[in-house]
Amino acid sequence: SDGVELLTQRIVSRTIRVALEEVADLSAFRAFVDGRRAEKVEWMMTDPMPPRFDINVYLPAWVGSGWHTLEMEIGERRLGPVRIEVG
Repeated sequence: SDGVELLTQRIVSRTIRVALEEVADLSAFRAFVDGRRAEKVEWMMTDPMPPRFDINVYLPAWVGSGWHTLEMEIGERRLGPVRIEVG
């Protein structure tokens, strides 16, 4: 969802909010937009059991309006791809 407007699926704040559960270590987390790495990523633990994390992925300046592909990795584990609409 959008990182600020949590009720919309369209990304208008240039921040993507991702919720992950049952991940012990996010030090190897990486996000990619259209195959290029998103360099700015922040996370916080929101619940220690199971554990649960909220992750903010900040869109790079080169990402324009329209449809894009978000992919994520935690070490060798791949998550996605997910289609996102940037507005």
